[in-house]
Amino acid sequence: MKDTYLLLVAVLLTGLNVGPGLAEMDNPPPPDANAQPMDHKRGLGQGLASELGLSADKANEIKNMIHETRKTMIKLKTDRDLAKADLEHLISADTLDEKAIMAAADKLAQINAEMTKAQVKARLAMSATLTPEQRARVNQLRQGMIARFKERREGRQAAGRERRSQAGGESGADKGGEF
Repeated sequence: MKDTYLLLVAVLLTGLNVGPGLAEMDNPPPPDANAQPMDHKRGLGQGLASELGLSADKANEIKNMIHETRKTMIKLKTDRDLAKADLEHLISADTLDEKAIMAAADKLAQINAEMTKAQVKARLAMSATLTPEQRARVNQLRQGMIARFKERREGRQAAGRERRSQAGGESGADKGGEF
């Protein structure tokens, strides 16, 4: 969930649709009266590019930055999933090797730090291509997107709690969660 949120923030920064999976979410956010329409087939939303005053070259430059960042994040997410699996395997072993467990935890923490740095680096690079006015508008749009995302998440969580209470089940947090 956090990964989807972070990717959506990066997408909003550029107005780029990184794939049909994001565009076709089961629960799309409610329409925003101030939002510009996006052309999901051509990538960077022409409405957003126009609103920000981006030239075709600048829009393409940002699109390429997002593409490279996306490739980096795919690799890091895979590395993170593998590190999680290794850590879970070590923790669930019959004999616990604290040194190996702590090394696996350190590896997972390092990958998470690399992911954060990659996201920050990409955001800084994209922000550097925008004027202060364009960055202010992007930040305004981002805040609206974040608010809509939180509303959707809270709605899904409330629905999940309701289903669990009706079924008498316990939540994932009650089961100990995951790494």
